[in-house]
Amino acid sequence: MENESHVALARDVERLDRLYATLRHLNRAMIRARSREHFEGEVCTILVESGALACAWIGWHDPATRRIVPVAWAGDESGYLQALEITSDARRTGASPTASSR
Repeated sequence: MENESHVALARDVERLDRLYATLRHLNRAMIRARSREHFEGEVCTILVESGALACAWIGWHDPATRRIVPVAWAGDESGYLQALEITSDARRTGASPTASSR
């Protein structure tokens, strides 16, 4: 039982180390940002590389179409995000965690 708690503690420390390293990288990116677009791309890259995420993306809401349009991403080399139809309303085709439920 004691060995299991040491393993769990080591895993928690590793996660916290990764979180703090990611936050440091994000802070540096904020300071170096030349534009919003550059910063958005940096955030996604940092979350994938330092935060150990498989994919990260930032989307903007288009009020005219009610679509969430990916504007920056990292970790998706397949074009998956561009093929998604993500909406902010209750349309079945756009059902996603981003969509509102009614």
